[in-house]
Amino acid sequence: GLSVSLTGSLADLAPLARLAPGLADLQAAGRVEVGVRAFGLLDAPSITGSVSVAGASAGLGELPPLANIDLRARLEAGLLTLDELRASWQGATLRATGTAPVTLAGDALPEAYRRMLPALPDRARFPVVTGAIPPGVLAPFVEAGTLAQLAGSLVATAQVEATSLDLAGLRADVTFDRGELITAGVRLAQLRPTRLSLADGRLEFVDWSWGGSGSGAGNLVNVRGQVRLDGDTPELDALVD
Repeated sequence: GLSVSLTGSLADLAPLARLAPGLADLQAAGRVEVGVRAFGLLDAPSITGSVSVAGASAGLGELPPLANIDLRARLEAGLLTLDELRASWQGATLRATGTAPVTLAGDALPEAYRRMLPALPDRARFPVVTGAIPPGVLAPFVEAGTLAQLAGSLVATAQVEATSLDLAGLRADVTFDRGELITAGVRLAQLRPTRLSLADGRLEFVDWSWGGSGSGAGNLVNVRGQVRLDGDTPELDALVD
C-alpha cells in the first residue's frame, strides 16, 4: 500500500484550492495535518484518510474571514465523517458534525472506484448549531451608523443535506430557537421559533412572526415569501406585514 502524511500550513495549500470554481479569491491560514493510505488495485484502490485543522482562518474576497476553525474529519469505505467543526465569524460561533458519501462527486470519480464502494447514503447530512449570533454579523453589509442602533441576538440550529455538489442539490431547514432584536430602542422578539427552508435554489420564509414589547408593544412583523438564489444575483420575493 501507499501511505502519505502531510503537516503544514493551509496557506501553502490555498493555491491548489483556488483552482476550484468559486474559490479564486480564497485566503487561508492555520495548521493542517493530512494522512492518506491507499491499497489494492491501482484503478480501484481502497482509500482511508484523515484531516485535522487547528486555529485556522479562511476568507473570500472582501468579506471578513471565518476564524478559529478547528476541524477533524476522516474517510473510510467511501464515507467522509466530520467528527467536529468549530468556527466563528463576526462574533458568532458554530459547530457541526455529519457525514458525506464520496459518490456526491459523481463522474469525477473513476468508474472502477465507484463500483468497488459499499452501499453508501444517498446524501450528505450535517446538523449545525450556532451560539448567540450578534448584530455584528451584519457589519460587512450595513452602515456603521445603522449597526450602532441594533442590539440583541439569535440562536439557531440547522439540518443541512446535499444530494450533489451544486446549489440545486442542497437542502437546509433552519430554526431560530431564540431571537430578540432591539432597534432604535424598540424591542422585537419572535413569538414562536422562526423557521427558514432552503431547497431547489430558493430560501423560503416558512414561519416568521415577531412582536414587540415595552415601547414596541403592539408591533407585529410577519414575513412570507422567498429569496431565489439560483440566478446571477439573489432575488427577493417577500411580503412583510
